[in-house]
Amino acid sequence: MVPAETTQHIRNVFETSCIELFRSLNCDVVRLEPSVDTLQDAPLSYIDAGSEDVEVVIVLRAPLTVLSITYPRFELDNILSVDDEKLEDWLSELANQLMGRFKNKMLNIGCKLQIGLPELIYDAHGVRLPIENHQAYRYFFDIDKECIECSLYVRLFNENMALTPQQQDDSSSHEGELELF
Repeated sequence: MVPAETTQHIRNVFETSCIELFRSLNCDVVRLEPSVDTLQDAPLSYIDAGSEDVEVVIVLRAPLTVLSITYPRFELDNILSVDDEKLEDWLSELANQLMGRFKNKMLNIGCKLQIGLPELIYDAHGVRLPIENHQAYRYFFDIDKECIECSLYVRLFNENMALTPQQQDDSSSHEGELELF
């Protein structure tokens, strides 16, 4: 694959992962065309992952309203009772879940990623994310009539990186499973 095809393949995997994550939370998800960034004041969480061939950083920026909508209902008696600290933790958990889905899909096409831990930034003004020399791809989604941003930053180290479907191994991790190293 040429680098542009590889990057496009990674982008497609990422977009699918985003949509699947929010659908799994029983949300209506619609991809929006890039528009004026209305989320500048929304908290964000980012998480990185990499291999010898590629490094990616996923950034999830969501207003507290989206976090309230997606917050696990089994923990709530009243949606209004969720405090901001819990919602901020939930944002990091959503970023972690998104990375997990992405990682599993990348593994299915031959790219094994080592993932980091999510970081939360409530006020991103002046904060530098670890995305130097990465290509940026910003996606906006309508989640139950609220806008969120899911961004992917990609840096290829191996321009000949091949992404091809792999034979499924029954011993590999499945979504939601925890692996300890």
